[in-house]
Amino acid sequence: MTSFLLYIIFAYLIGGLCGAYYLLRWKIGENLRDHGSGNLGATNAGRVLGKAGFIITFLWDAGKGSAIIYVARILDYDQPLIWICAIAVVAGHIWPIQLQFKGGKGAATLIGILVVLDAYLLWPLLIIFLTSFVILRKFGIAGALAFFTLPFVVWLRGYEPLSVILSIILTIIVIFAYRDHIVTFVSVFKKRSRNK
Repeated sequence: MTSFLLYIIFAYLIGGLCGAYYLLRWKIGENLRDHGSGNLGATNAGRVLGKAGFIITFLWDAGKGSAIIYVARILDYDQPLIWICAIAVVAGHIWPIQLQFKGGKGAATLIGILVVLDAYLLWPLLIIFLTSFVILRKFGIAGALAFFTLPFVVWLRGYEPLSVILSIILTIIVIFAYRDHIVTFVSVFKKRSRNK
């Protein structure tokens, strides 16, 4: 159990290595939180550094999620413990201790997790994301809607109840990171509804 707790701490710290922050520091010596949306994620990195910035950041953040789950499997952790590792690395990305607990939204990291954990979980989310984006034209909201369905997809895949519960916790964390997008979208939607 001690080794598992140490690995959870390790996963959190690895999650905290937000690619966008360090990439911008290296490229132009500035803090990404002073640019664009201020978010330390691939989308904001793309706004400042272009497509290359988006791609590098996405691969970095997805890669750390994949790596944590890959090593957890090598260590032969059972499924619920692997989900806890997933929660730790995503929490580290969203609330990195060395960056005053202000990181990204965890989307790329969660995608990287699902690629290694169970790629079949990713396909329904991708379909929901693309459909939502085509209809709403809101990248953040489309992502939030896709991630919101994760526990349901986990349940449909036949995972044990504890894993489903842990996937709900993971989803709540990511949706919480998207709260500003959700509040803004709801506010705009209400205003448009009143004007009709």
